Amino acid sequence: IISAETWEKGIEIYFEQQSTLQVLITEMKTPNINGHEMIKKIREFEKKKKLQKIPILVLCEEENLPDRKYFEKMEISSCLTTPVSSLELTKAFKSLSINMEGARALSLKELPQIKKNILICEDDRALSELFSDILTKEKYSVLKSYSIKQTKEIFERSMGEIDYIFLDSHLEDGNGKEILTWIREFENLHNLKEVQAIAMSGNTISEQKDDFRGLKVKTYLQKPFFKSDLIG
Repeated sequence: IISAETWEKGIEIYFEQQSTLQVLITEMKTPNINGHEMIKKIREFEKKKKLQKIPILVLCEEENLPDRKYFEKMEISSCLTTPVSSLELTKAFKSLSINMEGARALSLKELPQIKKNILICEDDRALSELFSDILTKEKYSVLKSYSIKQTKEIFERSMGEIDYIFLDSHLEDGNGKEILTWIREFENLHNLKEVQAIAMSGNTISEQKDDFRGLKVKTYLQKPFFKSDLIG
């Protein structure tokens, strides 16, 4: 069982692991999940590559259920209205002839072909997308956050699975020093390995070192920098 908390991550995992996956379960619409977009991209990919269509199980609130034509067009295998009981899930799996006996959850670290898990903390969304595209093409698993609040939520969910954090000095609701201080305290509290921090700023390297003193920053990048600096 492989889980993804955003539809972008779901797409990335599908492209990497599609030959081994038996079924896709997705919510249709949450703050982080756009099921419509994910299903559309998956079906387009299958058609282009002439792949067998993966069975798709949709979870959706009753008032947001798509119409029958949508399910037929996208070849949705089954749909369950939320909240869903374990019995309903079991029945759905059986209807798809999927045996879940012995199934176990896999962390992102166990997925093959993904080098490391990276979190980009950058409030400039255009830059964040650019960094994400570059690193994803290098086979890194990438998450994005734009604020201290989002970064904390991701760290609390990942519990030590983030390997590197690219941290801008200025975020929507604070600064890089503030969030890295919280991260180090969170790691210490939960006995987690330390994430490797890469600081990014328009300030000089010496100014950044002063800002992040004592917070164990691995390296510093002064904006603007080259693609090779980001990958390196």
